[in-house]
Amino acid sequence: MQGTQLEARPGTEGDSVVAAYRRLESWLEVHRPSSFDDLLPPARETQIAAAESTLGHVFPEQLQVFYRTHDGQAGDGPGVFRPFELLDLESALRAFRALLRSSAERYFALPIASDGLGTMICVELAGHPNRQVGAVFAAPALDGTLGVLAPDLHTWLVQSLEAEAQRLAG
Repeated sequence: MQGTQLEARPGTEGDSVVAAYRRLESWLEVHRPSSFDDLLPPARETQIAAAESTLGHVFPEQLQVFYRTHDGQAGDGPGVFRPFELLDLESALRAFRALLRSSAERYFALPIASDGLGTMICVELAGHPNRQVGAVFAAPALDGTLGVLAPDLHTWLVQSLEAEAQRLAG
């Protein structure tokens, strides 16, 4: 696992994502080293720009920082947030296309994690009547609701890490 090559600009909301990722890395290194080792290096700026161009939307700052920190997981270890594995940008774009083909709802969100069985964790890109840009949600919903998990990536990372720690302690 390689560290971040590009941090968020100081004083931006991306700082919170970097801080949450650092906390996650520290926890994984101690409690789930195989997941820690499975984290990929940061996505290149050209990869992020190409993904934004493909989707026709500039990513919210927190999503840009998310991929500047790690470009998902290699897929060799267990999912960071069991059963969800973090998707690299290339896989996220494939999942986006699959989500559009398979769903009656017109999602305009980027899947960032998958359970491998059809449920994806997504970040809203364009706004939706029930979700703000940057919101994190499950598609399809995990519990039959609208599937909103958190208002932003920072909150989702922190909540997910806390849930994993409780599961381990449980």
